[in-house]
Amino acid sequence: MRVETWAPFVSALFMLSVSAFGQSGNSSLQASIIGSIPNLTIGGVASAGASWTVSQSNVSIQPNSQMRWDIQVQVQNLLVASGTGVGTTGSVRAVAASVVCGGSGGAVAATTPNAVFDRSGAAQIQATVNLSRSCREPVVLVRVANPGTPVGSFIASTGLTLNSASSVADHRNNSEDDTDQ
Repeated sequence: MRVETWAPFVSALFMLSVSAFGQSGNSSLQASIIGSIPNLTIGGVASAGASWTVSQSNVSIQPNSQMRWDIQVQVQNLLVASGTGVGTTGSVRAVAASVVCGGSGGAVAATTPNAVFDRSGAAQIQATVNLSRSCREPVVLVRVANPGTPVGSFIASTGLTLNSASSVADHRNNSEDDTDQ
């Protein structure tokens, strides 16, 4: 598939991710993961050179203090979907999760330690990261993190759904109110 066919989907994905953090109260993030396609950049991080697909996933980010957030990422059957190695994990043996603040044009704000990525495409990441409550339009990237190498390209990212006491529209309206306080 060409990048142009994914552009409207990717744009809509980020439009849904407004203000998950930075609100007073117990904001949290519940999301699912979608496989990446080549030639995308999110938060300054390039996608892998092949398309990836995932059959089951879950991402949860919950505040546990003012600047500390618990992050959990679970994926099943995260596998190469194009090129050589279709249906496998290729050479990827470990992954990490990075939180990007500011949507696709933002920057990586936090990255978890590496987690084992088994040959069936399963991984479970559980970590606590420092993350500002002013993080806007968060995106979670699942990145290649093989031992002995720096954290690299992303092979999956979130399709975001807010999970808090109010709706997306309420978050938009309340963000104006929050600046007055």
